[in-house]
Amino acid sequence: EIYNVLNGSGWFNSTGWQSDGAQCDWFGVSCHDDRLVSAIDLRSNNLAGSFPSESLSSLRELQWLDLADNKLFGSIDDFVFYQVHGLHHIDLSENDLSGEVHVLISPSVQYLNFSRNNFTSTSQLHKFKQSYYTIQTIDLSYNIILADVSEIFQDIPPNLVELILTENYIYGTLPDPLPVLEDMKRLLKACY
Repeated sequence: EIYNVLNGSGWFNSTGWQSDGAQCDWFGVSCHDDRLVSAIDLRSNNLAGSFPSESLSSLRELQWLDLADNKLFGSIDDFVFYQVHGLHHIDLSENDLSGEVHVLISPSVQYLNFSRNNFTSTSQLHKFKQSYYTIQTIDLSYNIILADVSEIFQDIPPNLVELILTENYIYGTLPDPLPVLEDMKRLLKACY
């Protein structure tokens, strides 16, 4: 279904996607030993269309998703990966996605790159979500997010290692005192 929804005939490499062969043999797809899809890496492959929420949400064993540098547009439903419990790596950078960013989108997400899109705001970070404690890297750079930096830091995840907010419309001053983030190695922001 992803092939049809995202203009598969225009992909740079679509090897196997139209065959009757096993999905584990398709270009950009990796599987567990039980033949369930564990990773999709279709970076820079000329995918075009609305973000395929419905198609991806059914891949319950997915752990790695990289659809960066394509032509995806629209918003991302905040419940799209709610049942995809093992998804820990999501890279949707360099597309044309928009709306509100839900950084705690999957229960076990550790790495999230939504940079170079057209997101305008971020959802509140809720401590009751499991991913609040698993997220380590958030890259929201080069979007059009308008937010007060003190609100972003209000409920910042405690295990965050990297937070990149450059080239947005982040304003205000960092809270004083800053939340204790023992693992933080890189914080990049620019306030206006």
